[in-house]
Amino acid sequence: MPDLAYREVYTLTRIEARLRLVNTYYETGSICQTATRWCTSRQVIRKWARRNDAQGLSGLEDRSRRPRTAQPDCVLHLSGDLRHGP
Repeated sequence: MPDLAYREVYTLTRIEARLRLVNTYYETGSICQTATRWCTSRQVIRKWARRNDAQGLSGLEDRSRRPRTAQPDCVLHLSGDLRHGP
């Protein structure tokens, strides 16, 4: 990352780093060039740029990976296995 000093990278929060990444993309106008500068994949650049465009700064925050709902048949199957024991 030529535009960041080595020590500076470790002082950034996740959101600050993602914002810098997105700003680098806007400056260069190239996903490939940004990915090369930041030593990451093009998919990562696309993901954060899209979230930033859609939601602004709040889109750069971490999201929960927990499923919103569980499938009822999956819950019954798991609870049935637990009742019968080993």
